Amino acid sequence: MSNTTVAADRDLFGYDPSVAAAAVAMLAFLFTGVAHSVQMYFYRPCWYMILMAIGAFWELIGFGMRINAASHVTSSTWFAAQQSILILAPVIVAAGDYMILTRIIRHIGVEFSPVNPKYVAPIFVGMDILSFVIQGGGSAALVTAKDQSTLNFGLYSLLAGLAVQVFSIACFLLLAVIFQRRARVVPGYKWRRLMAALYVSAAFILIRSIYRVAEFAQGFLSPISKIEGLLYTFDTAAIFVALAVFNIVHPGNILVAPKEGDHVYSMSNRMRVNP
Repeated sequence: MSNTTVAADRDLFGYDPSVAAAAVAMLAFLFTGVAHSVQMYFYRPCWYMILMAIGAFWELIGFGMRINAASHVTSSTWFAAQQSILILAPVIVAAGDYMILTRIIRHIGVEFSPVNPKYVAPIFVGMDILSFVIQGGGSAALVTAKDQSTLNFGLYSLLAGLAVQVFSIACFLLLAVIFQRRARVVPGYKWRRLMAALYVSAAFILIRSIYRVAEFAQGFLSPISKIEGLLYTFDTAAIFVALAVFNIVHPGNILVAPKEGDHVYSMSNRMRVNP
């Protein structure tokens, strides 16, 4: 980093970072973050959607730091700070996806899920927290690195945390598919629209995570990391879609907050709906 021979007095980006692109990203995440905040106010039972707003505002802060880092391309502090925020923000968005599926399962019918909904959030949010902690440790190592070994530790930690996130999201998508397949007897199209939105959000987070794994797998300042267009395509745009899809298809328009252990559709009323 700045105090080592690893990256001292050199451009840490490997290219001229676009301030305009970062500013557009800031506006995009400001829009979806404010929208989620307003929607959360109108749909008060959907308190869990605060995770989406927080994720959006973290992205906003990250790109604000990136704009400043663009003026200090040899500063390891600003480079690592913007990198850390942009790496960690999607973990929060993924946690929002996990909470949404938990609510859908309780709303449609717990008997359709291979995993009890009371365990869904703890399992996947727990993996999310593990991923967050590992990546956070890696990010901290990058910020404070004064030698090559610390830098490598930070990179490997980020890679491990991202691998945990990829595994978690892949398992989550599998659970969602199994649940929807079992619940295909449940009438109604609105909850299916919400499931489609969930698939879109989770899939784009997965794409983004795979991109980051590929980036860090090749080491610090990898060839992939030197192509700014890839960042805005497979990270920025992907996370924006993962957030914005729920501005369009919001759980508050579809799910009525259930009581603990309750749901709208059950094995007993299925016989009445589909005699």
